[in-house]
Amino acid sequence: MRGYKKIIVVFLAAALLFSSGCGMRIVRLEDSPAHTAEPSAAPSRKPTGPAAEAGSFEYDRGLVDFSDMEYVRPDFDAVAAHIEAINAMLADGSSGEAIRDEYDKLEKEFLDFYSQYNLLQVYSSQNVNDKKTSDEVEELSEQYSELGVLGTKLEINIYNSEFKDTVFWDWTARDFHNLLVAEKLYDDEYVGLNRRLTELTNDYWDVMNNTTVDVGGEEVTLDELQAMDNLNQEDYYKYLTSWYKKANIKVGELYLELVSVNKRIAEKAGYENYNDYAYDFVYERDFTPEDVQSFSQVVKDNVCQAMLELYGSLSYEEYAGLSMAMMGDGQIDMRRDYIEKYADEISPDMLEAYHYLNDYNLIMLTSGAGSQSGAYTTFFPYYDTPFIYINENGGYGDVLTFIHEFGHFYGYYEGGSDAMLYQSTDVGEIMSQADELLFMPYFQEFYGEEAYRGIVKYQMFNYLYVMAQGCLYDEFQQYVYTHDVRTVEELNEAYAEISEAYRLGDDFYSLDVGLLWIDVMHNFECPLYYISYAVSIVPALEIFSLSINDRERAIDIYNQVVHSNPRSRFGQVLASCGLASPFEEQAVTDMLGSVMDYAGEGAGVGK
Repeated sequence: MRGYKKIIVVFLAAALLFSSGCGMRIVRLEDSPAHTAEPSAAPSRKPTGPAAEAGSFEYDRGLVDFSDMEYVRPDFDAVAAHIEAINAMLADGSSGEAIRDEYDKLEKEFLDFYSQYNLLQVYSSQNVNDKKTSDEVEELSEQYSELGVLGTKLEINIYNSEFKDTVFWDWTARDFHNLLVAEKLYDDEYVGLNRRLTELTNDYWDVMNNTTVDVGGEEVTLDELQAMDNLNQEDYYKYLTSWYKKANIKVGELYLELVSVNKRIAEKAGYENYNDYAYDFVYERDFTPEDVQSFSQVVKDNVCQAMLELYGSLSYEEYAGLSMAMMGDGQIDMRRDYIEKYADEISPDMLEAYHYLNDYNLIMLTSGAGSQSGAYTTFFPYYDTPFIYINENGGYGDVLTFIHEFGHFYGYYEGGSDAMLYQSTDVGEIMSQADELLFMPYFQEFYGEEAYRGIVKYQMFNYLYVMAQGCLYDEFQQYVYTHDVRTVEELNEAYAEISEAYRLGDDFYSLDVGLLWIDVMHNFECPLYYISYAVSIVPALEIFSLSINDRERAIDIYNQVVHSNPRSRFGQVLASCGLASPFEEQAVTDMLGSVMDYAGEGAGVGK
């Protein structure tokens, strides 16, 4: 299964690829495993989209409404038996073509298993306190890891057989490299390590959602504390600090163990450290931790001061307009006409994708306590369908969050399972972040000029902040994974010191900055992912800068990125689309100049 290793990788970070109002069926969890390997309703399909051109992809998109999708536990025993049957075929005189056919069927079974896991994760996001569902997530994760061990052994057997070229006819050198790494990694010990990672991640969410602090004799969660409107600012921050101190100790102990587990996984895989393992094997990046260290220094030297200048540049009128735009629930539904107008401007394909999302209810909007915070886009290979989850906070930010996730959705809509399996995380983040930037001028139409000025300055600050924070978290994790950090206090001290280097220390935040690293789920769910936001924002802002004077050309380049070969790596996509590499200092400084010009007094307004 050439895609198999990639499925495992995506699976381990599935909450990234991350409401009763959606009419969703309640997840069906049986007391014992269901004896079926497929959901009850198979998708009906039809081809859509433009004719495939060189370097583009077309696939049959599923036409199943989300309300008709139903979780059915995959049949672990049936998949395991299929693996064993193919192993037997290697020795019983079967033809290479017959083995390849069975191998292709097995790859589909893995994809179907992954679909069920993703569907279950969506249900779990809807109600993070549903222990029955979270326990099922843990069990599926363990079963998938066990199948990973069996599947890897099968692939090694094929690799060492006379059928290698017949079965692996379309494998690349990179695929074989990954298989040989997997041979070292996937065994019974790995199953236990992966099980512990899942448990630690679930424990992290339990701490973040259920840690309480005493407010006037009542124990309240963080969500409840942030919703209280009867506290003065001094008391609010006193209680908030108490909550973070309490949660930080619990999360820190979990994180120290998670780091040790990940270090062991990297050691098993044959890497010198976890940083190299994550960059090369998990995310398959074409740049190294050392490249990012150089990039981060450029960000420290050039971006951080400009970020702070923008942060303090709003006039009273701009701040007031921005504040008003940050209010109001239900903004995503309220702005559908504008979103549809924007999609039509970008391309007929994007408009088709937007109609597809709405026609088949491929989005879940939640809010409030009990649902997972944040947003993500995932993919159900069995249904050939991407899906968006968003926890709404109110205001224009919800619209931008939707546009960001819709950039991922659009990429999956065009690339299908190939995009899910092979697309570079860094390319995917160009799609999402450039989508936000190209949409941003529409805010003037429905919020007015003063609010738009405020939004522009705040968002340009925010994009520079994304660069700084992306580098900060990568540097923090690179440090943790290459040093002998043994206490929560050492974690906090390291994070605080690195934050100061990016001008994001105690002078920037109202709380003790050393406590705040626990807010970012990526530290648990997908270590060393966060740098993707930072490196991809540079080409995304390059597209936006071009759009100021030549929007049509900028949109064309954006669509080239979306329609690029999902198997192309980050640098290849940038080069083929005429975009500069973020690892060239000039690209960063040019981008920074355009941002500061656009965010200047009156820049962009009315254009």
